[in-house]
Amino acid sequence: MKKIYFILLCVLISLIYNSKLLAQCSNCNYLYLNNPRTFGQVNSSIEEAVYVVKSVGLYTLYDVYLTYSSANPYYNSPLDSFEVVHYFSLPKEAAVVDSWLWVDDFIMKAQILDRNAAFNIYEGIVNRRKDPSILYKNSSTSYEFRIFPLPAGKTRKVKLSILMPSVINGEMVESSIPLSLIKPSLIPIQPKIISYDKDNTGALSLNTNNVFVKETNAEFGPYSTTKLTTDQVLKENVVLGIKTSKSQGHSIYAFKKDSVTNQGYFQMQIDPSYLFKDLNVSSRNVAIFIDHNSSNTSTTKEQIKYQVKQYISRLSSKDLIKIYYSKLNIKQIGTDWVRVGDINVDEYLKMVDLGNSSLLISGLNQVYADLKNEKNADLVIFSSDASITSVNGSQQLKNDLVAEHGQLNKTYVINYADPNIVGANIYYENRYYKANELFYKILTSNTKGLTINLQTYYENNTFDEAIGKIYNAMQGISYDYFQYYIRPKNGICFDIYSNKIGNKDVYFGRYKGEMPLTLEYTFLIKDSVVTNQVVLDDEVSGNKIDLVRQTHVAQKLRAMEEQNQYSNRQYITELSMENRVLSLYTAFLALDPNLQEPCFDCENEVTVGVIDENAGDVQVSSYPNPFVDKVAIKITNIDIDDIKDLALYDIAGRAIKIDFELNQNDKDAEINVDASQLDKGIYILRFHYKGKVYTMKIVKA
Repeated sequence: MKKIYFILLCVLISLIYNSKLLAQCSNCNYLYLNNPRTFGQVNSSIEEAVYVVKSVGLYTLYDVYLTYSSANPYYNSPLDSFEVVHYFSLPKEAAVVDSWLWVDDFIMKAQILDRNAAFNIYEGIVNRRKDPSILYKNSSTSYEFRIFPLPAGKTRKVKLSILMPSVINGEMVESSIPLSLIKPSLIPIQPKIISYDKDNTGALSLNTNNVFVKETNAEFGPYSTTKLTTDQVLKENVVLGIKTSKSQGHSIYAFKKDSVTNQGYFQMQIDPSYLFKDLNVSSRNVAIFIDHNSSNTSTTKEQIKYQVKQYISRLSSKDLIKIYYSKLNIKQIGTDWVRVGDINVDEYLKMVDLGNSSLLISGLNQVYADLKNEKNADLVIFSSDASITSVNGSQQLKNDLVAEHGQLNKTYVINYADPNIVGANIYYENRYYKANELFYKILTSNTKGLTINLQTYYENNTFDEAIGKIYNAMQGISYDYFQYYIRPKNGICFDIYSNKIGNKDVYFGRYKGEMPLTLEYTFLIKDSVVTNQVVLDDEVSGNKIDLVRQTHVAQKLRAMEEQNQYSNRQYITELSMENRVLSLYTAFLALDPNLQEPCFDCENEVTVGVIDENAGDVQVSSYPNPFVDKVAIKITNIDIDDIKDLALYDIAGRAIKIDFELNQNDKDAEINVDASQLDKGIYILRFHYKGKVYTMKIVKA
């Protein structure tokens, strides 16, 4: 009997250890369908994904619309329903601030509850075969999303709102698109990116070769859109940039103050290397050599040109540059030095047409020859070459270059060859080097420069970190201590939290006082104190104040969660629930319409007016809106005979008994509504057309 108990105990421990039901997955991304009755599991797919982008200062909000599918080409089940189980990861600085679930045609906006309470409600409803969804935060970076039921052969639609950390690089506010949500889809998909003009005024760009095109939505107005490829989703860190007038050196977003407390929020980015640059008025000559070998890296040609742009953006407008690159032979943009302040960097880099093969040795020989009489010029190399694979070869090549050109110019290298792709290892002086890594170290040591490797046995840098370190080394930036102080006029800044993103420090806080805000910073450099003061932007933005508050609360919650003190849990839970920012101790729970009131003022930004491949460009608009007695709803490219289930609902979700007058005008339809007997308030017109649901919010004044 003891042996049986022991075996059962071992089985139980194994189940607990491997269970996906106990929320112990950290930094993982997978998606499967679970049969709650048998606990059988099959991989699942996301049929459609749309990312709607909204800039929130130094955060970017991604409203992610996902359509889950039970389609599995390797497994077909006659079971009536599954539970969707979706684990995904986000950066620790990210925050989830909303969750919606579609039940039939209704949008169910999730409540945020204590985690244990939400768990008990969800499990009870699943057992009753109703419609819930639940979203947990399991660690600083891992999340768990569950939806029930997903009938065999059907789909379920949801929306998750995710705040992603952003930084200013050059002219752009940049953030990584949270593609981790869709990477585990069994059938790869091509997500659409949408940015409405009403939300973002700046031009958009990606660190890929995607182009945004302009379209118009009848309800929400013009927008920019593009679609990612499946390879981009699976292989790349896709970065979205939104053009800004802010400086990446020291920028601040100050937001509307509360009329009662006279307190506002601010977000601030500081890059110490830029502040150092403000103290340095001298100029320099910088030659840039781009040596790209496509077979040694997952970084694309467009991405490496983008990183070169980021480096140039750090230079002073007085600095002079010259660009060389590899393509069958060594190419050069012009023969003269050009002043950074005199060029459009985007247009300048369009002249760089990179090849796929490296020419590092011949390129170094030519560049050093051109710089032979300009010993004050620096050389910056971006390379993914991996051809110098021995100790003797590394030392001999450096010696040959010195013999040919004399004292070499200061050289700085960003090595972005992927160590998982290049195979050669060099063992030298008690450590391993990957491919060209040893040669770069020998070369830059000889020239008193610096090598930064993106990935090796001993280093792991992002491009932004590598560029910052190279720039700082070229500037001669070396300080013992850096301190800043920010204050408004006649007031104080307080409740401040920070992120470290690459070389940039990002701060989130509150202020009481008047604009403008002043930044005072001090460097301690070899016993010398250097102090400077700048007046920051004094424009107060009043848009998206709820989202701005949530960005601040997200920093506060993260700081308290990292302390991991039991005494903080109650306060974290209350702060999370009060501000709708998900924490480790809360959960988003959406329920069946019979248990929760639908959300009729939730704006679905990917349905109304979006192109329907089967129905043409169906767009819905109304006039006047708000209205007094009568309102006309116009629907373009539609046949009234195909309109099904036309109905009007009040804000509580009750169907209103009312007559509709439908008229066909060529390809368009018009619905006239006499609402003179209705009370003032918000109403939702809803109908089906060729398998899709369309809605229009109308307001009686």
